[in-house]
Order: sequence, then structure tokens, then C-alpha cells
Amino acid sequence: MTFIHEGNHTLVENLINFEKMRMLARAVRMLHCCRSHSNVPLSPLRSRVSHLHEDSQAARTSTCSEQSLGTRSPASTWAYVQQLKVINNQRELSRLSRELEP
Repeated sequence: MTFIHEGNHTLVENLINFEKMRMLARAVRMLHCCRSHSNVPLSPLRSRVSHLHEDSQAARTSTCSEQSLGTRSPASTWAYVQQLKVINNQRELSRLSRELEP
């Protein structure tokens, strides 16, 4: 939404840019739709291991495949997100990048 807002003028020739407003409305609708589904487990304190065992096949599905998105259970997606690690060290990120793309 930030890119839509900052990348498009609100007024074009002193008229409202309705294309920008349509793009914003589409983004808001998509966010609303995503938020209306309960994709989080009832208890966030449940162990990650139990989430993975609920749907081990979906947990093994490739993260690169758009077709696989429909086959994943909310529990396996939640478990995957919970195990992600954030790297804030720029040098570490550069080192990892050089390892992948020399």
C-alpha cells in the first residue's frame, strides 16, 4: 500500500486519480480477506513440534511453489513462520549472499 500511495499522484490535472484509489481499495480488500480467515492456532503457546506433526506432508511442501499454497494447513504455515530467524547483521547477510551467489 505504501508503494501504491507514494508511487502515484492523488491528483492528476486537478482531478482525483481514481486508478490509484482502485489500487488502494483492491489492496485493502485483499488484506481484509486475509485477516478474516483464522490462520493462527487457538493457542500460540503450543509447541512448534506439535504443529509440524499435524500436517507433515504440508510442512515438506516446497516454499517456492505457488501451486502448493492451497495444500498447506494453517498449522504448518504457523510452525514455519515461528521457526524463522531474523538476521540483522549486515556483514552476516553479505557473507551469506556471497556464499549463495559468488
